[in-house]
Amino acid sequence: MKIERVNKRAIIGSMLCFLLCFSGCKKDATQGNNGAFIISGYFPDSGKGRTLVTIQGKGFSTVYDNNIVNFNGVKAEVLSVTEDELVVRAPDGGATGTIQVTVNGKSADAGLFTYQDLSISSVSPLRAASGSTVTIRGYGFAGVETPPIVTLNDSSAAIIWYSDSLIRVVVPASGVGAGPVKISLDHKQVSGPVFSYFKLIDFSPKFVLNDNPIAGTEITLIGSGFNPSLTGNKVIFSQSSTLDNGYDELQVKEANENKIVAVIPEGIIESRYLFVQSEGIDGLISLSSQPQFEVVEIPNIADIYNYGSLIMIKGVGFSPYDGKPTRVFIGDYEVPANYLQVYSASIYITVHPGMGTGTVKVITNGRTALGGGIPGG
Repeated sequence: MKIERVNKRAIIGSMLCFLLCFSGCKKDATQGNNGAFIISGYFPDSGKGRTLVTIQGKGFSTVYDNNIVNFNGVKAEVLSVTEDELVVRAPDGGATGTIQVTVNGKSADAGLFTYQDLSISSVSPLRAASGSTVTIRGYGFAGVETPPIVTLNDSSAAIIWYSDSLIRVVVPASGVGAGPVKISLDHKQVSGPVFSYFKLIDFSPKFVLNDNPIAGTEITLIGSGFNPSLTGNKVIFSQSSTLDNGYDELQVKEANENKIVAVIPEGIIESRYLFVQSEGIDGLISLSSQPQFEVVEIPNIADIYNYGSLIMIKGVGFSPYDGKPTRVFIGDYEVPANYLQVYSASIYITVHPGMGTGTVKVITNGRTALGGGIPGG
């Protein structure tokens, strides 16, 4: 009998272990993304009952029933689920309050949803350059007291045309970065999806000296609204302010929304206009209508002339491109900037007391050019 009791206990212990193991395996298999989830944004933040609201983030469940969304305590219908996005319908008869999201039993607040007759359902395109037209759809745009005011990442956009359900605006030149589309009217406001300005802010280097290898030089572009794919952007060197007279594409080796790194190809021997083109966006962007990437001659002094009250230095490569002023020395004496007029191929020095004598030296773009002494000096 004692042996029999021991066997029963062993059997019961084995069954308990099995059940525990099975339970643990089953939880792991069905849990999916049962870890912490993150809400990064939602839009619109106002509307009537049955308005479609998109909630963005990470770690949502791909199983519909594992995602529960409440508007001020009232359950919303979940229409679409991915790991990064939920689309829900604001409940009828709801009241202004917090959107709460529960995923696999864990909850987080998305933010406030206001029940009102003003909402944004879509914005197209969501990425564009200044001067482009953006179309906003929704309802409640025809205000009673004032016309609507539209901002793209807090920069005001001029309205071309609007009705109660549609607004067309022009992307402002002053805008940069990314932020929500907002509409304000009649003391109400609604925020929509994030809009990104396709804009080139700066790039470096802006020049290379012609005694250095040009091919293989890396250009870093800073801006906003770039395509994060390596193949989604084109960086172009053009011989003119259009692409009509030939151009070269640089190899893009790094890309994200705010930065592109591209490599200059073989065959570039003179200054170029720089343009950026991005997949899904019409047109090109640049910094100005002037050549922006310069192939610069190293400074060289050819002749020095003494005209009594004025000294002229002739040569090449005197214009500064590195943001630092061109410096001129006569012997150990540095000529003050207010006595200098600097041009690409000439420098004029106004004769003044204390100049001294000695070898003329010009420093620009990190290079030094040596000349002789001042004739008659």
